[in-house]
Amino acid sequence: MTEQSSTTRNSRLRKIVSPVVNSIAESIHNKFPNLTPNQVTITGLLGVITGSIISIEHHLAGAGIALIFTLTDAFDGALARIMQTDPKIGQLVDAGSD
Repeated sequence: MTEQSSTTRNSRLRKIVSPVVNSIAESIHNKFPNLTPNQVTITGLLGVITGSIISIEHHLAGAGIALIFTLTDAFDGALARIMQTDPKIGQLVDAGSD
């Protein structure tokens, strides 16, 4: 697969997924207006770590928990755009958790 076709595929996927992620992030912001994108990132990271630890003894449950919290990674950036927060710190925290 060429780099260009991969980029095109990612662009198409982003057009489909972005409105859904943005809508969910908007709902999260409306229900929890004081929740910051960095809090979402840290919560997701802690959830993935917890799921990984649980998976040592309970494979399926731990993997499920880690998967659910991995999905939170999509919402921190959308929430940051909604809240118009400073992207420098958020990008650093997000990159560190990835």
